[in-house]
Amino acid sequence: MADAFDRRLYRFDLLDEWANHLAAVKNRSPKSIYQYRSDVMNFIRHYALEAGDIDSRKSIPETDFSFIDRDYLNRIKLRDIYAYQAYLLSEEGLKSSTIARRASALSSFFSFLYEKLALIDENPCQKLELPKRNRQLPRYLHLEEAEALLSTVLRSAEESKSAIDYRDYTILILFLNCGLRLAELCQIDLRDIKEERVTVIGKGHKERVVHLNQACLDAIELYIPYREQLKKNPKQKALFISRQGNRLAHSSVQRMVKIRLERAGLDSNKLSPHKLRHTCATLLYQYGKVDIRTLQGILGHESVQTTQIYTHISDEQLEEAVKKNPLASFQMTDSPSSEDE
Repeated sequence: MADAFDRRLYRFDLLDEWANHLAAVKNRSPKSIYQYRSDVMNFIRHYALEAGDIDSRKSIPETDFSFIDRDYLNRIKLRDIYAYQAYLLSEEGLKSSTIARRASALSSFFSFLYEKLALIDENPCQKLELPKRNRQLPRYLHLEEAEALLSTVLRSAEESKSAIDYRDYTILILFLNCGLRLAELCQIDLRDIKEERVTVIGKGHKERVVHLNQACLDAIELYIPYREQLKKNPKQKALFISRQGNRLAHSSVQRMVKIRLERAGLDSNKLSPHKLRHTCATLLYQYGKVDIRTLQGILGHESVQTTQIYTHISDEQLEEAVKKNPLASFQMTDSPSSEDE
């Protein structure tokens, strides 16, 4: 669907060349490239509308952007990009994080035109400052909530002896113990599990090895016999399969997590598979005393800056830290007296 939409929507060659560069050299995923192209196209449309070069009554798919060429892109200056950011903030009401992402896409696009193709005289984004992002603490399950979620699903599995229940329990165990991404979990094949490790393909098609603790190993061992009940095709390689015997889809896992959270009495509106990844990272940092570099490796982050969002400190940790101050036991020898009269 995205490919068909692209052919209608993006109709100037330089954008296609940049997209090819992102795929071939930067190893960006199709989903990421689609988003980057959309970000650039939204700016181009806004600029062209402000300049009176396109009909404002037409939507993007109805507009012919074939006039976008080297000379046209050379007209774009840094002030135009700042004006666009101001528009996104005041008129569209977008968050600073969204505006920063769009600015990053524009910076990449114009850098490609300037440095790789030498098609523009100057890079308008060379001195572009990205909006300061408002860092928010990631939503996650507290330890007691995570235990309640797992206990609810396991209890259901033990009572029903259902393959679906054991499958869902194993999925949740892997999310909460390994910090897997949704796409990574759905891609796991049986052959990817060797001894106490599982090989997953992360962002940018990067392969990494994830270590399995005893809870994960026990859950997988328990689930495998029940998996045979779901398997319709003897050649099915996926670890997690649906009632129909197919590889479990991302949407199915998202739906399952929502249902399981609700049954455990937890807020399913603010939690998702990715929030379970947040939970794993937070619990590792708070209880496992895992340093940030190790946590970076576990989560498969390219930059340690991404990992730093998980190093937030709870109120309990702050209180405990204050209590451990060496001066916490200091006491006055005499009680305070009133001022001399």
